[in-house]
Amino acid sequence: MANHRHEASEDDPHSLSEVSNFRAQLERKFEAMMGDDWRYFRASLYSDEQYQQQIQQGQTRWMYNNNDPFTINSRPADELSVSIPKIDKSQWAHPISHIEPGCVLIANERLGGLFHQTVVLITEHDEIKGTVGLIVNRPLLDTNLFERTTDDGSEGKGNHNKRNFQSNVELAFREAPVSFGGPLQSLPFSLVHSFGRVDNSVELVPGIYVGGSEALANEALNNQFQTDQALFCKGHAAWLPGRLEHEISKGVWYTAAAAPDLIFRYANSNESNRSHDSTDLWGDILSIMGDKYANKAQAYARQGDVRAIP
Repeated sequence: MANHRHEASEDDPHSLSEVSNFRAQLERKFEAMMGDDWRYFRASLYSDEQYQQQIQQGQTRWMYNNNDPFTINSRPADELSVSIPKIDKSQWAHPISHIEPGCVLIANERLGGLFHQTVVLITEHDEIKGTVGLIVNRPLLDTNLFERTTDDGSEGKGNHNKRNFQSNVELAFREAPVSFGGPLQSLPFSLVHSFGRVDNSVELVPGIYVGGSEALANEALNNQFQTDQALFCKGHAAWLPGRLEHEISKGVWYTAAAAPDLIFRYANSNESNRSHDSTDLWGDILSIMGDKYANKAQAYARQGDVRAIP
């Protein structure tokens, strides 16, 4: 007998939505089973490259100190004070040389004002349209997401019954964590989550999705989605075409790839995902990146992520 949950009719939008959301669950389980995250693979390659560079540098120093180039290959890595890299799937980060959706901008330690020590998740990047991002390390304590939500819904999309839509989202995400996403307020809020592809959502990179509030509200009300793993951001940041590239070239931002668990620090209440200092994401990512970035974190990371928003 057929399972009618998976049969959909084009004339039945609710049935199509159920199939889409069920498919999201299957895709998420499959990716977790297969470890299908190309960014983690890239992070492993980067770590291996750094390890090889340390080996070479250590060998060179040892050769100069011992004046015996003929025995250089006999020196094992452990005698050269180089640690074999270990990549934690939930706590990796490394610099990248370009902007891509799903990457993060780490504010230069000397950048002041509203973006001081911020971590910005890039959600859109286009050479013609420009760039959009969300600050993910400015949690708003004791803040209700819907205090200033307007009647046009959360994302300004769709032809649904707006009052019913808003009440469903409010009911499902009443206690959801809220962060200050940036100074521009064209939308009441943006939603970042790890649930998977659902209606009106966009996958940035494996494990990080934007949008789909109504579908996720329904899943949460059916106990299929944990609301403390949804990060709502009030406001966003945006750059005109070429502007962000210019700022990066001037050293205003460090561009990096980072593990989804780091991005969701203030959405996920699971303390096991919070190694390092749980109140300073800016410093933690720099520390994980290592080398000169870790030195910057040690020198400047003292204020934490909770700030007064002007």
